[in-house]
Amino acid sequence: MKTTIIDSYQHFGKCLSLEEGKLTLYVTLDRGPRIIYASFDGSDNIFYNEPEGGYTVTDEKYQSVFGVGTGWQICGGHRFWISPEVYPYTYYPDNDPVKFEIKGNSVQCMPSVQRVTGLQTIWNLTFASKGLALTHTVKNCSNRPVQCAVWALSVMAPGSVAKVPQSRDASNPFVPNRCMSFWPYSNLADPRYHMEPDAFVLRHDGTVPGKFKVGMMNTAGYIAISVNGVLFTKGFLPKHPTAAYPDFGVSTELYTDERFLEAETLGPLTDLHPGESTHHTEYWAFAEMGGSV
Repeated sequence: MKTTIIDSYQHFGKCLSLEEGKLTLYVTLDRGPRIIYASFDGSDNIFYNEPEGGYTVTDEKYQSVFGVGTGWQICGGHRFWISPEVYPYTYYPDNDPVKFEIKGNSVQCMPSVQRVTGLQTIWNLTFASKGLALTHTVKNCSNRPVQCAVWALSVMAPGSVAKVPQSRDASNPFVPNRCMSFWPYSNLADPRYHMEPDAFVLRHDGTVPGKFKVGMMNTAGYIAISVNGVLFTKGFLPKHPTAAYPDFGVSTELYTDERFLEAETLGPLTDLHPGESTHHTEYWAFAEMGGSV
């Protein structure tokens, strides 16, 4: 693994560049972190980057919790949130410098403990011959128990298409084998979303206005995304047989609006006592597109 410090990438500040084989990643260090850039075999960035001065979450309620002048910016790239989504606490203003440590083919990124929630999000990136293992850890540094789930979100470049396999488990035909969730703003007739015999499909289309989001229990354990000539696969451990999951029991969520598409995976809801942690690992794989996803 080749590592380089980049003084500034666009308007996101200092970044850590990681190169292994055909894959190049930039991880923000002045804020976040975000994996703000990913290129495979010279491709364009597969992640969306928010323009400078773009979308910011802040209002009177937000600033009453986090302080006057604070705000959360999406930035783009891959980020690490904590589910369930609760406003404004989910939108923690992650604008402080990030500590990091390199050991062999691994990098650990450690943002500061969140001042209001008392939670800390820790990243571990490990390169292997077939891609990247990205472990997301939530540690409860507060003095009270917390129930939460790891939430890993990849904000994909315009034109992306994401597919989530439908369950093919027919071992018991008398019980359902699929679960879906929709958000209040999701129009089920939205042309960007459709179901194939073996997959749920969402595509980004900048000409279609409005937001759409769908969640599903993903027993296959991966999302396949076609973007900028690259097939990007986010794998993870499928549903734990005895675990509960957020948002009516889903482990995968897809979102789109006029700007981008998000491919999201979630770990199970976990009761964390002070000092305890929960982990969720995504396994990233990349290949050149040989056709449609």
